[in-house]
Amino acid sequence: MNDNANVSKRRRSLLQAIAAPPQDIGGTCYRVQAAAGLIWTSDCLSPEAYYDNANAACARARESGVPVVQYGSEADSGVLALAEWAHELTAILAGNQLSLNCQPVVAATDVLRSPLYYEVLLHPAAGSERSLDTRDLITVAERLQRITEIDRWVVRTVLQWMRTNADAVSRLGGLSINLSGQSVANPLFLKFLLAELARGDVAGSKLIFEISEAAAAEGHAQTQLFMRQLQRHGCRFTLDDFGVGSSSYTRLKSMKLDYLKIDRTLLRELGTSMIDDALVRSILETGSVLGIKTVAGFIEDAETLSRLSEMGVDCVQGYFIGEPQPLERLGGG
Repeated sequence: MNDNANVSKRRRSLLQAIAAPPQDIGGTCYRVQAAAGLIWTSDCLSPEAYYDNANAACARARESGVPVVQYGSEADSGVLALAEWAHELTAILAGNQLSLNCQPVVAATDVLRSPLYYEVLLHPAAGSERSLDTRDLITVAERLQRITEIDRWVVRTVLQWMRTNADAVSRLGGLSINLSGQSVANPLFLKFLLAELARGDVAGSKLIFEISEAAAAEGHAQTQLFMRQLQRHGCRFTLDDFGVGSSSYTRLKSMKLDYLKIDRTLLRELGTSMIDDALVRSILETGSVLGIKTVAGFIEDAETLSRLSEMGVDCVQGYFIGEPQPLERLGGG
């Protein structure tokens, strides 16, 4: 580019044109806010790297409120750091450097701890040389709006395992998969899931999808549509991280949920905080009234398990209940 300043000016004009007219959707007016990330290059020898750089610049623009962020030899440190993370994410996905563990969820009063279902947990593959841990991987993917790529990988991997381990699947109560709000709001991701289920070789009743309360509240209409479409195939749903959002109880009345997973922050000081105790009891009572089973995760000791059982929680999960194990091991592999 010979005149970077003029190019940037034209991009700003385009973004302003996009944002100027309000969009009427279903009688409600919305104003679109757009952002752009630009990278200057004289060749196409590394298109993946250039895409990562531009994607990082765009993410930086969205987060900073600056309409256009340029990535070049003098890029600011924030874009540079995010671009490096983006390269790691691309390499991990391209190299299939991911694997899945499963952790049991059991009835709180079951002394035998027979799994009701298993939650699927993502983590870097054994022997991976990549520096991203699971939490960083998810954070970076969400910032770059690429978390749906990871969700697709998880779903494909789980469904493939189910298809090749039909006998093991028949003995399982189900497999629970965490989904990001970006995926739930993505029509193409819903279409992908429906196409997989339409094949008829996987029982939808064996699939449980976990959606965070924050994501459900932010895109309530999309979440309801997503749930209705998949519930027709027998899929079940958990509202995760429940109890800290401002609209928790109002949303519950319009959502056909199977499980409520109590937010971990309410469980950390359960034995010493009267406020947390009251909030958890309120959640348990609400779940009981609505016919939704409650789940408490991160159970680390017998005292916490005993207290939650006494309070009436339905299901529990955590290292004290059962440690994660590779997905393949559920099939005897």
